[in-house]
Amino acid sequence: MSTTRELRDNIVSALLVSPHFTLRTALPLLLAGLADAYGYREAALGDLGSAYSAGTLLAAFAAVLWSERYWRTPVLIGMLVGTGGLLAVLAGGQYAFVLSGFLLAGTGFGAVYSWMLSGLAVSANPNRTLGWQWGVGTLPGMAFLYLIPGLGTGVTGVQRTFMAVLVMNALAGLAALQLPVRLARPAHRANVGMDRPPSAAAGVMPAAVALFAIYAGCTGGWSLLARVASHNGLSSDSAGIALSVAAATSCGVALWIARLGDRGGRPLWMVLSVALMSAGLLCIGRWTGQAGFTLGVMLFIAVSAYTLTYCGGLIARRAHGASGAAVSAIALGCGAIVGPATAGRLFEAWGPDAMLSAAGLALVGGLWAYLRAAAAPARP
Repeated sequence: MSTTRELRDNIVSALLVSPHFTLRTALPLLLAGLADAYGYREAALGDLGSAYSAGTLLAAFAAVLWSERYWRTPVLIGMLVGTGGLLAVLAGGQYAFVLSGFLLAGTGFGAVYSWMLSGLAVSANPNRTLGWQWGVGTLPGMAFLYLIPGLGTGVTGVQRTFMAVLVMNALAGLAALQLPVRLARPAHRANVGMDRPPSAAAGVMPAAVALFAIYAGCTGGWSLLARVASHNGLSSDSAGIALSVAAATSCGVALWIARLGDRGGRPLWMVLSVALMSAGLLCIGRWTGQAGFTLGVMLFIAVSAYTLTYCGGLIARRAHGASGAAVSAIALGCGAIVGPATAGRLFEAWGPDAMLSAAGLALVGGLWAYLRAAAAPARP
């Protein structure tokens, strides 16, 4: 594949995953806005985040069946379903509508994200492609974090915010018109994994557990960070600035990974990255001013781009075929269901410290699983 064609495909892929990343990136402020507008408690907010993730998990299972086909039409359908979910959120403040809207949005945008992940199995360098997707795909969501405080508060502000998300995602979805009707499999990988199922590859399951645990910690902490800021006496504008800085740093890390390639997945580097993320959680919980919150969020979120990319890259290297790569989407979906739901209940019952501690334990558990997966000998 030529460099120009590879760059074009990476940009198209990044644009198509951006609707999913935009909702993920803006989730703390979106949930905080819903809480202010409709009075939802933290457990209910966590369930909204988990409903979106349940939709992405359903889509991930569908990707296992459809990944070898990779049609343009299913991607367009996914965009329409996700947009319908956002319209359901806009329909009113009744919790059932909002919950159903998040579920539909997760199903639609998560389906598109899962199909993009499936394409990693035919990529010559999965870590580089993941870095491109993360770095470029999160740019719209990062910019959106700056816009949200200016859209107002209360019911009107929430409606304006979700309408802005809808427009941004619809524009990004136009990139689907540049997709091939069917995914072409390069000759050097055309027969990879046709002789046995993906689960037979050594290290796939430990790597999937690692991705699940780390993403559960990331999404659980991230989804309620705006509520943590409010609990610590910070304004929504201050929280938005901190989250924007963190998202911008995360984009930079992801683009650096795209240049670094496979070299960054060494066990020692992963240990250091999880240590930095844990330090970020400690800053958020103990250094409760603006500086501590900003530094903590920046460490936690920026370095998460590194750990998640290399967990996903390890699965892509150990799995066989595009269906095997869809294991990443399933692990991410499960983690994103468990993370926010658990975080919301811990926050409501015992406060932000309990929530942040649980996120840290999930990161450590994920690191242990990653080290086991990396040590497993790869089978031919």
